[in-house]
Amino acid sequence: MGMIYYHRTAAAADTVTHGFCDASASYGLVGITRTGVFISDQPLGTEDEADGDQLLMVSLPQHVDLRDYEIAQDSTSYREWCVPAELLNRWAHVKPVSDADNDIWQTEWWG
Repeated sequence: MGMIYYHRTAAAADTVTHGFCDASASYGLVGITRTGVFISDQPLGTEDEADGDQLLMVSLPQHVDLRDYEIAQDSTSYREWCVPAELLNRWAHVKPVSDADNDIWQTEWWG
């Protein structure tokens, strides 16, 4: 079984069809610019400064090591990573989910 992550976007169908694309921005991190795709261990919303109205569930095999991409933030209750799109496009299984159905999808899709 893989590890489950989440990505919020305004272009879920395009991402599922064509893959992730790197973006560069500070993403609320003062003085730091990051390039990649933000994923988290919990579905994030606008209160967490996550943009987009669509949620993707991202499954990565256990052997994919994200330690070098983790963003350490003591002020949050979730973990977050900025991962190169190339890595996600190579290894990730991606499925759109609704926030309300997240628990149901997780059980049905991932077992």
